[in-house]
Amino acid sequence: MPGEYREELYQWIWEKLEFNTASLQTTDGEAVRIIENGTRNHGAGPDFSAAHILIGGRRWFGSVEIHKTAADWRSHQHHEDPAYNRVILHVVVE
Repeated sequence: MPGEYREELYQWIWEKLEFNTASLQTTDGEAVRIIENGTRNHGAGPDFSAAHILIGGRRWFGSVEIHKTAADWRSHQHHEDPAYNRVILHVVVE
């Protein structure tokens, strides 16, 4: 069950692209294509920087944050932290 794993595992999975990337989509159903998954950050701030993502045909460059649930964004108070202003993709496992 996904809730039993630590976020570090999800970060490793993203870093190594150890998942099927062929049918990724946003919660609105737009196609997501990973051009560059970014550089892992082992310190404070978003999990990955310098990512290049194609969402619904539009190119995005910035950071990626990974959480178990969508609610973690607010519970971790990222919405109040300027370090997360460059997040282009919030990856949610559940």
